[in-house]
Amino acid sequence: LSKIMAQALAAAEGRPYVVMQHLQDAGFPECFYGTCVEGTMEGWYQPTRLSGGAIAAHWITFLSMFSCTLFLGYSSWTAKGPSSKQRYFAGYHEEYNISFYVNLFASISYFGKCLADVQGHNYAEVGPYIIGLGNYAYADYMFTCPMLVFDLLTQLRAPYRLTAGVLIYSVLLTGSAANFYPGERWRAGAWGWFCFSATIYTFAYVFVYMIVIKQYKRLNDLSAGTEAKKAMFPLKLAIVTFFSMWLGFPIVWVTSGRTGMNLLSEDAVQILHCIFDLI
Repeated sequence: LSKIMAQALAAAEGRPYVVMQHLQDAGFPECFYGTCVEGTMEGWYQPTRLSGGAIAAHWITFLSMFSCTLFLGYSSWTAKGPSSKQRYFAGYHEEYNISFYVNLFASISYFGKCLADVQGHNYAEVGPYIIGLGNYAYADYMFTCPMLVFDLLTQLRAPYRLTAGVLIYSVLLTGSAANFYPGERWRAGAWGWFCFSATIYTFAYVFVYMIVIKQYKRLNDLSAGTEAKKAMFPLKLAIVTFFSMWLGFPIVWVTSGRTGMNLLSEDAVQILHCIFDLI
């Protein structure tokens, strides 16, 4: 297998379609090589040329998230706790560092997208075995979204933190699988995974929403007549924004070219993802 792949890669340098012949001769099933577009594999890659606006959105999001990562890392390193004397306070309470982890993983993903933009991974100009990390659509969310939910429930001192995180991971795992069934030929598989993911998603959304609202009301009652009451509006705004963003991603997927609706171009999909991620 290694020899066959090496021959295929060598052939791909000047003649990308020769790769397909090598794979066919080696006995690979057609579904392995049949979705290739100009030397790339749909489902693994974004096969369309992105506009300058989409590429700029990638860079803005990467720089914003990486700057936030550095800031949160510095804040964690220098935090000394309520007494202002305990060194490495956040190190002893690492549940306070989850937002740092989320921004770090998101920064890595967007760096992969930016590198892909620069080197042409999105443009069908390289062989199909040069894989950009950022081109695994939704895969990075399998890390960040469960941590976001865990972080939210932790800050609210709510139950089912790990359970909610696992549910969200399941949503993203099945949702990501839908993206590996590109084109009209495989659309039934994409919709199958999407519907399965939507079923878990609906349960997870209601499950987490009920827990969060219950805890918010409890904290709101406890804060009545105290200085803590001032923090309730920002918390309420964060909760509303959080659950609103949840609704945006499946809508974007359904209206994109992946489903054949083509109401949103790939540029629009990328820009909307950047906006949602920054918010």
